[in-house]
Amino acid sequence: MYLSSSDQRWRRHSAYDVIQYAAWAGADRVVERDYRRRASAPVPAASRSTCPVTVVPPSTRPRAGRGKAQTAMADLVGTALESDVDPTAFELQYEERRIELAAGVAVTIRESNFHAQNANCVWPGTAVLADWLAEHPDAWLGRRLCELGAATGVLAVFLHRLVRHAPWLAQLTEAQRAVAAAPLDLTTSDYADDEIAGAIAHNSALNDVCPAPPHWPHTWGTPLPANLQRFEVIYANDILIYVSQYTNLVATIVALLRHGGPDTVMYLSCQRRITTERDFLALLEAAGGRYTVVGRKIYRIQYQPNDPHASATAGSMPDAANA
Repeated sequence: MYLSSSDQRWRRHSAYDVIQYAAWAGADRVVERDYRRRASAPVPAASRSTCPVTVVPPSTRPRAGRGKAQTAMADLVGTALESDVDPTAFELQYEERRIELAAGVAVTIRESNFHAQNANCVWPGTAVLADWLAEHPDAWLGRRLCELGAATGVLAVFLHRLVRHAPWLAQLTEAQRAVAAAPLDLTTSDYADDEIAGAIAHNSALNDVCPAPPHWPHTWGTPLPANLQRFEVIYANDILIYVSQYTNLVATIVALLRHGGPDTVMYLSCQRRITTERDFLALLEAAGGRYTVVGRKIYRIQYQPNDPHASATAGSMPDAANA
């Protein structure tokens, strides 16, 4: 299967999507050529972020060495990658894009043409979770937040701008506005890679979110740091595409929920049309997680191992038509 930048369907998708599509289609070989955006250009050094970023000590660091990108992509997606182009030799290119998400809040995000370990651009499903968060401030406002699989940091930036957005604030109660006036307590998290932390810091600065949110580098399935703070609300968007990592992802989710305490909740949005969503939910339940559906394929998850029927309530199962 040959894909080039002239194929408009892939102009705004990451290398992950190319490999993921091949896995779904049953392709045994992916040959990627000239996978670059024609209109993109490197961001000038003068415009790069100078906004400080707080980095929490990581659980692990990525392995060094040539071929790391190929190995990481194969591990994450669960399929072998063979290419006539060395992904580590790509010329990294950037493009800044203004995106209106929800409640009239727009953000500017720098996207790149490639990253081996995470999403390098904003996916359309991001707007669904952003809209739900804007409509349900009681679910997260005033809580200690963690964004799992933050990637570009777009949702973290969105929430920081949302709590300063006058039209949205006007719809809140007086008590909610008082809570929103306090600094947002939000930590981003993604694979242990300096480029990811740098991208979040850069996108924070682009949107006048300074200092950037604290960042916790974490590889799913590895132990949590002993000094990690206890998050009250965890949220994530479209992280179920990494099918081979479900066991590790569940381990991290359950560990965070248990670490936070019985009232800690997670909101997981899955807007991709994948067939493995139920596999993830089954693993989650087997590990003591319980979920209900609170929005358009948005799951509210808690750790309740002693309640075997918690996920069997009305409306809790995923919509088969949208799965």
